[in-house]
Amino acid sequence: MCAACFFAPYGPLSYPFFGGAKRLQKTTNSLGTPFKIGHRWLAIEIPKLLTRDWWRARTAYELRVSQLVLDEAAAGDHLLRARRLRALRGIPVLSLTDSATRLAKELVRQGALPEKATVDAFHIGVAAAHEATHLLTWNCKHLANATMRGTIEAICRSEGLKPPIICTPEELPARKPS
Repeated sequence: MCAACFFAPYGPLSYPFFGGAKRLQKTTNSLGTPFKIGHRWLAIEIPKLLTRDWWRARTAYELRVSQLVLDEAAAGDHLLRARRLRALRGIPVLSLTDSATRLAKELVRQGALPEKATVDAFHIGVAAAHEATHLLTWNCKHLANATMRGTIEAICRSEGLKPPIICTPEELPARKPS
């Protein structure tokens, strides 16, 4: 199975996905709420807009989610929760396999991700175990982080799994280039 992962933690798309012509896994983060317009507001709103644009234009990917994504989407504000779950309806759910669990534990054990980011390790584990081509995320602290990429990829390979490309919606074209 060719899969790619989509993780968008902002706006109505705050939850993880897997998809693909390439397949994507998406994961979720808590929503930030801006109180005034300024640098922090822009840091929150621009990713939301990029995610919404990517979501509307996506044609190159078959999306997939995990139960972790659904759990994250179901948390928080009840109005936003309903919107997130509605957006995820009909997207196939990938299972948490033994190889995904082993990889997630190994990522934390070897320090590729801190213990407090165990759920993020499981997003990588599910994506890799289901041969996702991409894990799309706005989580640049633990997932889409160039300084951690090499370690994450090496651990995936040491577990016999091909690592997904972990990137943000800004880095991944929603349509195939012409």
